[in-house]
Amino acid sequence: MEDAPIRLAALEETCAALRLHIANNTAADECPLCKESYSQTSRTRLALHPCGHTICSECASARKTNKGIKCHHCYTISTSTSSVYT
Repeated sequence: MEDAPIRLAALEETCAALRLHIANNTAADECPLCKESYSQTSRTRLALHPCGHTICSECASARKTNKGIKCHHCYTISTSTSSVYT
């Protein structure tokens, strides 16, 4: 439990980065990799953690390795994702 404040701070930093990224990219309604439109069913928009860049769930599945998902924009290795509703 001693590392809980550190994990909370990291989570808050990631959330802030995600909010900023989403705010700066609200007009982007398509995946930057496959250029398909995001949808609520088949191509959901996912934010990569910790960088906050987004891709569709289909591209995330295709790019996933045992190390994680390599971001197409900043090349950070993402070990988790979260759905982004726009």
